[in-house]
Amino acid sequence: MLSTAKAMGFQLPVSLQQQYNLLSRESEWEVVPAVLYNKIGLLPWSPLAGGFLAGKYSRGGTPAPDTRAGSSKPLYQWTSAEYAESDRNWATIDAVVRIAKDIGATRPKSR
Repeated sequence: MLSTAKAMGFQLPVSLQQQYNLLSRESEWEVVPAVLYNKIGLLPWSPLAGGFLAGKYSRGGTPAPDTRAGSSKPLYQWTSAEYAESDRNWATIDAVVRIAKDIGATRPKSR
């Protein structure tokens, strides 16, 4: 996109908003190196992984109906299932809880 904008004489983007959190780190493979190389900003989208990193959900629990994971919207159900069905994600969440406890910190709150 940057190369095309530059070649066409358009205003270059100054930032990119990309999903990026401890459960979704694919951006580190190509996106982060690209924004560093091109000197543009990166605004993390969903830094708390839809509430999973904030303790909103528990492994094997049924999400409350007033949450995204418990909503009837297919996009939210799919996204939440992607997080909830991964043992690796739950291991990451457990590590966050353990580290926070060790240093006397609390996890951020999710609305």
